[in-house]
Amino acid sequence: EDGLEGLIHQSELSWTKKNIHPGKVLSTSQKIQVQILEKDMEKRRLSLSYKNTLDNPWVKFTKDHKEGDEAEGLIKNITDYGLFISIKDSELDGMIHYKDLNWSEEDSELQKFKKNQNIKFKILEINQEKEKIRLGIKQLVKDPFEFFMNKNISDVVTTIVDSSSISGIYVYVGNKDLLILIKKNQLAKEIENQRPSRWAKGDRVDCMIAELNKDTRKVMLSIKDLEEREQKIAIKKFG
Repeated sequence: EDGLEGLIHQSELSWTKKNIHPGKVLSTSQKIQVQILEKDMEKRRLSLSYKNTLDNPWVKFTKDHKEGDEAEGLIKNITDYGLFISIKDSELDGMIHYKDLNWSEEDSELQKFKKNQNIKFKILEINQEKEKIRLGIKQLVKDPFEFFMNKNISDVVTTIVDSSSISGIYVYVGNKDLLILIKKNQLAKEIENQRPSRWAKGDRVDCMIAELNKDTRKVMLSIKDLEEREQKIAIKKFG
């Protein structure tokens, strides 16, 4: 009616755009539908909502998607702790924490991604109440640490050398997604043989599981321990 005004608070403009300037959503003289939230006759105030006349994207998303589904989207922003993703065919954004990028759980994995890059991921959690969607990339592939779930300390495993450094050699067991460092002091029983340069990329190396914590996903491999055990067996057998 003429002379009758109501206020649409900033929070009632959009389901997804928080703290946005009203001018970026609506324009002066634009004719719109609103929902009356509150009518205060004493203070002569009307509180209105614009977003309540629109489809709630959270309702649609939870209807069309469930946890465990695979989807894709564009990287909207990259921070020190993760990626923010604009989910395809949705108005909503999700976040991939750096620990969910790769089974190595290293924050250096963030450097492999670029803004506006299209990526695939798995939906890990949908929290409509807190308006948060948690996504993951590493969940698209099998957890390489599963290899150790049926192993025990002192078991012998065959590894493949990926690279060497001053600290030791990096190896993997069957899956390159889980690199394990065999420390320099665990490379051989004799100190003069503890040179990482002895091994080249692609070499197969047998070693013993020296430490294994399945809860924290930590494993320590040792060639030295295996050599010592084989020496004891040889001495016992041959004298």
